[in-house]
Amino acid sequence: MVWTIYCEISQTDDPMSRKRLILSLVAAAVIAGAIYAAWALLLRPVTVQVAHAERDVAVQVFGLGTGRCRRSHRERRGAGAA
Repeated sequence: MVWTIYCEISQTDDPMSRKRLILSLVAAAVIAGAIYAAWALLLRPVTVQVAHAERDVAVQVFGLGTGRCRRSHRERRGAGAA
């Protein structure tokens, strides 16, 4: 008796609910694909060039002489400092 009631209910399902379920599954698959694509593009390893060591490089010094500091900072004790 229970089985026949279940079969009758499953056969009378609304076609819109099946369509809604299929659309939900497709939307979930598209969102999962977009997340994977963003992860693969943004978090992939990058190649970098490394400078090689050289010998006998000429040393050049610029800006010898007097100069002024561009910024100065003065240390002050706070109100609660001992």
